[in-house]
Amino acid sequence: MVQGEVADIEKTNIILTPEQQKVKDSIESLLVNDFINEAIKIKEKSKLPEKIMQSTEIQQAIKKTIIHK
Repeated sequence: MVQGEVADIEKTNIILTPEQQKVKDSIESLLVNDFINEAIKIKEKSKLPEKIMQSTEIQQAIKKTIIHK
């Protein structure tokens, strides 16, 4: 993946386990609610693939956090 490129999980056929989906959803929720440090801690502990962290959903959550600051 090229730097700056955003992955769309559905388009790249990444299949998440139920546990990975819960972690992704938790990170997304934390980011939207401005709990950035907590989201980073969960990301580091969970070792999610980088493609998931670069997904459209996560990138949109980050943008929402930045816009609301």
